Amino acid sequence: MQTSMSDSLYQEQKPMLRNALRYGLAGAFISIFALFLMFFIDRNPLFYGRYFDIVLIPAFVVFSIRDFKVNQNNGTLHFWQGMSTGIIVYIIIAIATALFILLFTYIISPELFEAYIENRLELLAIKREHIIQSIDEESYNQTLKGLRNTQPWHLALDDILKKSIIGLFVTILFSIIFRK
Repeated sequence: MQTSMSDSLYQEQKPMLRNALRYGLAGAFISIFALFLMFFIDRNPLFYGRYFDIVLIPAFVVFSIRDFKVNQNNGTLHFWQGMSTGIIVYIIIAIATALFILLFTYIISPELFEAYIENRLELLAIKREHIIQSIDEESYNQTLKGLRNTQPWHLALDDILKKSIIGLFVTILFSIIFRK
């Protein structure tokens, strides 16, 4: 039985997909574990989870691209392979973490979301004069209104966006560095 060109392309890309899934799921697990850990040591993960992303996303993207090149692709890497691997990794981490944030803020601990919003409102009130002097009062009032209307899904979407920005930057950079 003859294999079609798309079947052979799929077979060729299977190790890349397997590698990206492995690193993406491992990164998602560690990200969710870190959020749980913050919760159990009485730190609001909605505040502190962002700091963890600065290390987690680049580490898993870089390790996945390098692992694919060195261990599964005979020491060569095309730009598209690095991009594909990195994108899959950071998207898996971002979506899994966002789903966890939704689960956490709607079901497990809705008071965490309320505490987050209250803290942001207090911070905005403290910086009120500075913001009004720097921008204007209308912008301050719009920000205040937007913050009061924030829903948990906004935080989840924001988390996906921020992880994707970090991930895309790192993916492009290391796909160039590691290619061929």
